[in-house]
Amino acid sequence: MAFQQDAQATGTAQDGHNLRRRNVPDHGSSNGSLTQAAPEVDNKKSQKPNTSILKTLDEWEFLIAPLLFTLVSFFTRMYKIGLSNIVTWDEA
Repeated sequence: MAFQQDAQATGTAQDGHNLRRRNVPDHGSSNGSLTQAAPEVDNKKSQKPNTSILKTLDEWEFLIAPLLFTLVSFFTRMYKIGLSNIVTWDEA
């Protein structure tokens, strides 16, 4: 009535035929031995980053846009301000 095999923490039988394995791609070895893949070389640090003017402007847009609008508005407000001899208040 009880099971003949003892329970194990890994969930495998003691004979080892029903081992659970990770999803590792098979590299053509038929005997089941694991082969180590060659480590990938990270050469990103040795390469010069490709920076264009548009990418730089896009990264600094949060600072450039408000400064540009402020400078343009200051210029239009102060352009030929001294030509008029009367004070005009245009925000009525």
